[in-house]
Amino acid sequence: MTEEKQLGFAYWAGVIDSDGCIQIRKSTAKKRKTPTHTLNVSLGQKNKLLVDEIKKFFEVGHIILRSKRERSAAQWIFYVLSNDAVYCLEKLLPYLKLKKERAKLGIAFQKNRKSYIGRRGTPQDEIEKREQYWLRMRIMNSPQDRHKLEPRLVGDWD
Repeated sequence: MTEEKQLGFAYWAGVIDSDGCIQIRKSTAKKRKTPTHTLNVSLGQKNKLLVDEIKKFFEVGHIILRSKRERSAAQWIFYVLSNDAVYCLEKLLPYLKLKKERAKLGIAFQKNRKSYIGRRGTPQDEIEKREQYWLRMRIMNSPQDRHKLEPRLVGDWD
């Protein structure tokens, strides 16, 4: 890896540490028998320049414009999902400071996630495993609930 690329990963790790979001999203659509869980890494900015640059650097992901909400301006959102999110997180991991444990959890979630296609849906044991990952990530992303995690579990995702 070139020194320029390493500096780029370090830079983007700093941006994600400060303004980014690493999460496992849960969706429960009425048509589905079981909920879906998706690894998501995103960065929201009022100025589109930064989100264009991160997409160009990683060569993956999507950009959307989230319309103005009550008490906040419209935002440009860069996001990557699932395996593309793992690709980005693995490149950023050595340089992350604040969100390193969330990145490890997200990578572990995606790599241990099994896909099920068909009418039967996802087996209950797989749903429960995904729910545990989702709940831990949710707690890690919630400052008021972070104390609920047992210290030995926070970094236990290698």
